[in-house]
Amino acid sequence: MVPEGQEVKGRDAVEAFIRGAHEQAFDAHPELKLLVVENDHAAIEAVFVGRHVGEFAGIAATGNRQRRKTIDEERRWPPA
Repeated sequence: MVPEGQEVKGRDAVEAFIRGAHEQAFDAHPELKLLVVENDHAAIEAVFVGRHVGEFAGIAATGNRQRRKTIDEERRWPPA
């Protein structure tokens, strides 16, 4: 869901982006489908469900309902 051509780097920037998407641009919540954690890796599959209520990626609020599948993999470094 990062706008094309943009990157979000660093913990604070990622957190701000996710909070903005959920709290400002969308009245939304994730539906967790799968979470796998092993050693220093984690993978999540979720469905992002909500309504577009604020500007996002230059697009004004539409009021449209959104339902988007997301799959993400993270590696914590250094491993615990």
